[in-house]
Amino acid sequence: MSAKASDATMAVFLDLENIALGARDAKYPSFDIEKVLERLLLKGHIVVKKAYCDFERYKDFKRGLHEAAFELIEIPHVRQSGKNSADIVPREIVVQYVVGAYMAVLTWWLDDGAKLPPKRIDAMFRRLATEGITPLN
Repeated sequence: MSAKASDATMAVFLDLENIALGARDAKYPSFDIEKVLERLLLKGHIVVKKAYCDFERYKDFKRGLHEAAFELIEIPHVRQSGKNSADIVPREIVVQYVVGAYMAVLTWWLDDGAKLPPKRIDAMFRRLATEGITPLN
């Protein structure tokens, strides 16, 4: 391990519902967060630890996460097209994502000398924002 890697700082965000379901489906007898943290600490220093879940449904995980100093973020369970509630992206995050992407494209376009016509840049950005990324040729 390089000195640079051991100086790294990181944040750990657990979508605990998916972890719990995966552990259950794999028929693991239990999930030990300490083993995960031990491996991560080989890479650097953890500065933030948060776990997202409907903890009413997954009470068995709370003690281990508390002992590992995780902040528990309660996300009530919602049935929506097969997704759990931690997979639903709040509107504020979507807005920040789109605005940030727009600003990045605009900055790149201007820094590159605005070689492409504005209408073409606008059309490409709108397509990406509404349809997503398709495989590149």
